[in-house]
Amino acid sequence: MMPAAPPAAPFRASYVDYFADASSHDPFQGEYAAAMAPYDVPLQNNPTTLAPEQIRTLVIGARAQRVPTAFLLMHEGLLHIYLQADKFHSRLGLPATPWDDLIFAQKGDLHRNQAVMIEWKSDYFHQLNQQLLVPSAATIDTVFAAQPEADLLGHYVPGEAGTELIKVRRTCFVPPRYVPLFLAGPIKPREAWERVRGQIVTDGHAVACHALIKFLQAALTRAAVGDAPALSLVEAPVAPLADTLLLDHRQRILDEDFPQLNHQLVGLQQNQIAASLGELVRDNRAARESERADRARDKDKDPQEMLGDVGLQKIIRWSHVETSADLQPIWKDLAKAKKSQQLAILQWAVDKVKDELGEKELQFIVSPAHLEMVKNLRFTMLTPNHVATGLQPFQFPEEALDGSINAQAMYEALYAGTSAPPMADLSIVMQAKPGAPKALYQARHQVRRVYIMLVVMLGEEHRLSRAYERFYHRFLSAEADLHRHQQGLPSGQSQLLFPTKILKRTAIDLSY
Repeated sequence: MMPAAPPAAPFRASYVDYFADASSHDPFQGEYAAAMAPYDVPLQNNPTTLAPEQIRTLVIGARAQRVPTAFLLMHEGLLHIYLQADKFHSRLGLPATPWDDLIFAQKGDLHRNQAVMIEWKSDYFHQLNQQLLVPSAATIDTVFAAQPEADLLGHYVPGEAGTELIKVRRTCFVPPRYVPLFLAGPIKPREAWERVRGQIVTDGHAVACHALIKFLQAALTRAAVGDAPALSLVEAPVAPLADTLLLDHRQRILDEDFPQLNHQLVGLQQNQIAASLGELVRDNRAARESERADRARDKDKDPQEMLGDVGLQKIIRWSHVETSADLQPIWKDLAKAKKSQQLAILQWAVDKVKDELGEKELQFIVSPAHLEMVKNLRFTMLTPNHVATGLQPFQFPEEALDGSINAQAMYEALYAGTSAPPMADLSIVMQAKPGAPKALYQARHQVRRVYIMLVVMLGEEHRLSRAYERFYHRFLSAEADLHRHQQGLPSGQSQLLFPTKILKRTAIDLSY
């Protein structure tokens, strides 16, 4: 008797994943100037400067239009992020509640699918009473470079070099793209400057996000010698003693943002799936039987001709199938193709999986070395330190586009003729070019390329493919925490090697 399958892991909602899905949850698509304009306060108010009540109305309307919101407040010396602000509307014909017409927001990310709710005061939309003398962006960068331990700057006096006057509100809107950078927990203003402002400049959004940069300048600047910044709240936002009405109000927001948390909707979907499951199983079984019959008739598609008897038995065993007819299509396609066509066929298979995963923007150019690794089943590293061998992330760095395409063209040209290609030329093209990541996102891309190759060779339902996909999503969810940990390491080799150490661990796990 087969052992019972373990129960499915409960769904864990995270706003890191929510905001990382820019195609679904960033309605601005990188055009943030209009959204940030109400928070970019001029030194002298003019008719275009919005009053706090006007901003409050905009925020309430955002939720009605399903526009995600996130705001910063400073208290206890740290920057805290608050999400999905929404008004509790009075109910027509029903008794009044203590929550009517108040705004509530969620503090930080969810914990075990539960939100920490606070009352969002309209006072947070007000401007500070005074103009602030703050260091310029160039001054901040210079001081931080010279003083690694500095957290706050100032106090400054009028006329001091490298300073400027600004006005800010108590809060500032955070564009969706930069929300995940704050969700690992409350962060120091310096960390926000280096990570968030740095990313804004890298993205070319410094002008559009000028209000957020000014807010960070204010958060870094002491109001007086030894004092906290003027931006800092005296009292932190308060969590209400919520009753069922208020809890249900926040739960409806969570259910909208994460339909997987809505048990009624999930149950309905499961019933619909169950109703058609039998028909789908029959159709799939018939399709598989038809494919098996077709493959049996096409003797020329048998991968035995390419892999040999021993190689064929290996890939059958590794694929957890009974016969060569059940292998993934790539093995038959490569076996029947001319050598000059095999690299293109493997590239087409990779591109097909990329499209199915929605990863069209991920660069993945198959090299001749990748093809030879596949054809010769060289999936294990020769030694734990031999990263130029085996199916593992170091084999799939992001390469220069021109060089990779030229290598493909040279391979096809070498095998296009009737005679064997010169060994000197062939050795150059076939040489593996492993690479180590310099940043966490590069490491994530290399992990994703390995998963795509596993799907091509073994199928997405293979337990190794599924395990590696789970690892990729855990990596993605933890990337903000990993980045924060990396920044806490001593500068130099320790920081630079951190992404490499992560890949080294998974490379060894794949091979051994």
